[in-house]
Amino acid sequence: AGTQPVPRPYWIGDFRNGDFCQFATVFQSTSVNPNMSSSGYLRTCPQYTPYARDPSQRVHLTKRPRPPALTPSRWASHQEVRTTDGPWFAGNSTDKATIRLTTEQTLNGAFRMGSVRWFRVSFYLPNPGFNWPASSWYTLMDLHHAVADPTGHNSPSIRMTVTPTNGNRRYLALSLDGTRARANYEEVRLFQLTRIDGSRILPLRNRPGQRQRPRSPRPIAPFNRWHTLVLGLRFSDQGRIGDSPGWVRIYLDGKRVYSKARPNVWANETSLWLQLQNYKDHGAAFVGGATSSIIHFADARAGYTLASVSR
Repeated sequence: AGTQPVPRPYWIGDFRNGDFCQFATVFQSTSVNPNMSSSGYLRTCPQYTPYARDPSQRVHLTKRPRPPALTPSRWASHQEVRTTDGPWFAGNSTDKATIRLTTEQTLNGAFRMGSVRWFRVSFYLPNPGFNWPASSWYTLMDLHHAVADPTGHNSPSIRMTVTPTNGNRRYLALSLDGTRARANYEEVRLFQLTRIDGSRILPLRNRPGQRQRPRSPRPIAPFNRWHTLVLGLRFSDQGRIGDSPGWVRIYLDGKRVYSKARPNVWANETSLWLQLQNYKDHGAAFVGGATSSIIHFADARAGYTLASVSR
């Protein structure tokens, strides 16, 4: 039998040409760049191209950190929000440093209930550099929605967040919901960021005097390394967790961490689009008195199968 061709993603976002043109739109504060539209966005090409490598922008390309191994690009996206900047745009109450796709890019066509899609993205949380609000929500990635859920809730049904929204011990998680708000809510914790005393989880070599307990399981090192998230979905607004035609499968750094039948979009959803974000409430202070937070993204893909977004 002949060798089967390797399935390919239908969309790749790895910045290989040194610009954001694989994406559709860039969002950042109009106080940083007055050439942003009055609603705080520019099309990636050609409008944002002059700013794509400009480090004075809150969204720009960088070669540090180096992208993940085997990625055919030299570039990663730097996305930063600062408390010293104005809000996303005049009259808005959020801070936003985001790159997004259209629905057509995200899904390779129109949204359809029952269809299957897979998404992959690598992200890097620098320490120092990455922070989170002391007592507020914080969104880092989502599949944004066209339809608010029937109760009027206006958050995406799938988003990557820092949780809980207050306290010392924090986690990076995927928040999952579907049909209507809180009816099918789950929080899939990807890894722990801080301990109960609020100290960050760092490699042992970065913690002088700390001794490792024999055979003690090592927590995932959250900072200063690339993580790869793979998300698989069969879209559905029907059923409940454990009994639905839809499903969600999540892999982190090559290991499956979640797989369940469940609804995963709001009732009567009509469209979705992928957003790689650094997004918070404008009035929310960061932990420890920090004045900014940075996240890096690289090597994003979308396809019809797990194999199509895997190496």
